[in-house]
Amino acid sequence: MRTKLELAVTRWASVLGTLLFFTCSAHATSIVGRVVDASTGDPVHGVNVQLRATPLGATTTDDGSYGLGDVSPGTYVLLFTHVGYRPHSKPVRVTQSTLSVDVRLSPTTLLEQTVVVTADRAVERESAVAFSNMDQREIDNRFHAQGIPTMLSEMPSATTYSESGNNIGYTYLTLRGFDQRRISVMINGIPQNDPEDHNVYWVNFPDLASSLEDVQVQRGAGSGLYGPAAIGGSINLVTDRFSPEPKVTLTSGYGSYDTRKVGLTLNSGLLDNGWAVNAHLSKTMTDGYRHGAWVDFMSYFAGAAHYTPRSTTRIHVYGSLNRDHLNYYGTERFQTVNGNRVDVLADRKLRRQNPIVGNDEIEDFHQPHVEALSEWALDENKTLHNSFFYVQGGGFFDFDGTGWADEAYFRLTPENGFTPVGNPGQSLVRAFVNNHQAGWLPRLTLERRTSTTEIGFEARYHQSLHWGSVRFAENLPPEITPEYRFYQYKGEKWIGGAYVGHTQRVNERVNVNGKVHVAAKRYRLFDEAFVGTEFTVPLLFVNPSLGVNVNLTDRVHGYASFARTSREPQLKNYYNAANSSGWGDRQPQFAQDANGRFNFDDPLAKPETLNDVELGAGYTSPSLHGTLNLFWMDFRDEIVSNGQLDQFGQPVTGNADKTLHKGVELTAAARVAPGLTLRGNLSVSRNTFKKHTVFDSSGQGTSFNGNRISGFPDVLGNVRATFERQGFRASLAVQHVGKQYTDNSEDNRLDPAARSTPDYVPLFVEAYTVANLGLAYDFGPHLGLKRLELRVDVNNLFDTLYETRGETTAFFPAATRNVFVWSKIDL
Repeated sequence: MRTKLELAVTRWASVLGTLLFFTCSAHATSIVGRVVDASTGDPVHGVNVQLRATPLGATTTDDGSYGLGDVSPGTYVLLFTHVGYRPHSKPVRVTQSTLSVDVRLSPTTLLEQTVVVTADRAVERESAVAFSNMDQREIDNRFHAQGIPTMLSEMPSATTYSESGNNIGYTYLTLRGFDQRRISVMINGIPQNDPEDHNVYWVNFPDLASSLEDVQVQRGAGSGLYGPAAIGGSINLVTDRFSPEPKVTLTSGYGSYDTRKVGLTLNSGLLDNGWAVNAHLSKTMTDGYRHGAWVDFMSYFAGAAHYTPRSTTRIHVYGSLNRDHLNYYGTERFQTVNGNRVDVLADRKLRRQNPIVGNDEIEDFHQPHVEALSEWALDENKTLHNSFFYVQGGGFFDFDGTGWADEAYFRLTPENGFTPVGNPGQSLVRAFVNNHQAGWLPRLTLERRTSTTEIGFEARYHQSLHWGSVRFAENLPPEITPEYRFYQYKGEKWIGGAYVGHTQRVNERVNVNGKVHVAAKRYRLFDEAFVGTEFTVPLLFVNPSLGVNVNLTDRVHGYASFARTSREPQLKNYYNAANSSGWGDRQPQFAQDANGRFNFDDPLAKPETLNDVELGAGYTSPSLHGTLNLFWMDFRDEIVSNGQLDQFGQPVTGNADKTLHKGVELTAAARVAPGLTLRGNLSVSRNTFKKHTVFDSSGQGTSFNGNRISGFPDVLGNVRATFERQGFRASLAVQHVGKQYTDNSEDNRLDPAARSTPDYVPLFVEAYTVANLGLAYDFGPHLGLKRLELRVDVNNLFDTLYETRGETTAFFPAATRNVFVWSKIDL
């Protein structure tokens, strides 16, 4: 039993503690709250709660509650972290009274890596930018074998098309109508746009979505800090499928056009030494909707992660061994069939034709990616991030040169040491490329009570080797050897950059975001065979942005932003060395003096410059979320299609003096009943030339002032309804894409008489609406398995005939109704 003395001491200690508490409360207060799982509502035990820029911290108890005492009045940021959940930060303002802050944490596979997600990642009610997220659950529910652009095509202002028609193989994405050359794409914060032509070759990582944990799409200028400047927007894909527990996942599927896919994923779980290992291997094959559009992909992803209390290190290797048949030409709408002029795209059989018919016209390419990512918390206010990467891509594609590749194109002429034999008849050409790119992307994050500052640098080097050879041809001279190359050159690009980004929390409702990005770039073309052209083009860009976000209430916020960004032309805009012997523009695109000598210090192609103003607002409640965004994008020297195609069906581009893109974007998501959600978006825009004249070879100019720019639909809309209950899921998606023109004449707007000629081909892709249905059920709980999900996806549910893309008079048809059956087993 306790003595009277002990009871007295205890009683007086309690009184003294109470007096001390109320005394301190005059100068400090406390923060209390509860943390629950966002998906289940269950309390989360052991969550680390930290008041940034202070030594104060706590850990949640069994019921998810926490408390922080002795907090001085002011503005702070609360950070909540826990293994298996996405980190969550929340600005708070502490006054004289106790503050209650409850939080819902979103589950993730393992400790999420800020090394790949915080570099310019937008946060709702903090960042002044229009953006959309896709989490792992949504990725799993939508992806099976299609390209990543197809998976993202329901994002606001996004469209997609594929060369094959069934969205496997070469697929392409646009944002606000801007093609993917003008979208900054990153995987784990590492740039993916090709340094020379700016394109994103999604086909080189066709099954990466099986290893994705998160995708964020930001719309508008200045939203990418690494890689090429973001014009239409930026996309950051995060690979983080490390599981806390050991797991084996088996996937398999079969569908229309003999499409089949199998996959295996292995997870070690979090080991005692802090390591986790993840690997994924898959095989994808299809015959394609268009004839001969087959693919054969062997994809792989391997990763290792090491976790300590203050640091995270990850190593990834991924890529794909690709073989596929070429199908980069669109289909001419009107063709002569049995003596009659026929709209082949309206015929269910003829529309599947592929203009590339040779069995030997194939591609064989492999581009492995190696990256090392690290994050080190130097102290409670400073975090150092480093990303190192190396990409090596090599391969070829063989294409038919019959009918257009003559002896001059192959340089089989006496001045090159060949005996004249005559023009080759049938011929097969091989184009080879070998790329090497390496880089280092360090950045430092500084956290203070009312601000966050990030300082980053970029150092990248790219070198390429290009050559063309004759695999087969008739009438070849006797001097030719298998090693003969009729063109060969090397490309090089140095990229150095630095940026400073700062977020100032003015008070609990107002955030100001500012960034300045400086990039120095240098193109070089050298070691060109036959012609000997060599030049260097240095470029320097300063891209600033400024934004303000105001949280008007706990549910309503608004923002405004301004960004100025510039982007360099592609290397082939300066000189297309692969065509130097006789296709299109053979000459370097530089100014010439009176004697015809090129001035390589005066390129004709100019960087494009954009001023982008955005205004937006958002509403968030437990059952409803919506956003409104207005944009005004004013260009100088925008790089646009000039109405011509190269020999590979790709648009030839040039500068337009002045253009304007303006529009409005709406998004909404609602939980309308238990298990039933509706989400959708609508984009309405106008994309026009303000000043643009194109001159022909004779010097005659044609004005396009006031015309709509090709490839930009004025209306885009998506609606998706999803019902989930007790392992069953049904999802119906409807997508509408408005009319888009296929050249910059706006279907000969200024020459209406041309449209009345008998053989006229309309120069636009008609608006279309398509519906897709997905049904799934998880049999796992009934069979004692973690998961055994069977899924059926019916694409183009109502069997609509439509085209998704066009270039002048050639169009890319989409597949008619098609089905894919998919299974996933977790062991």
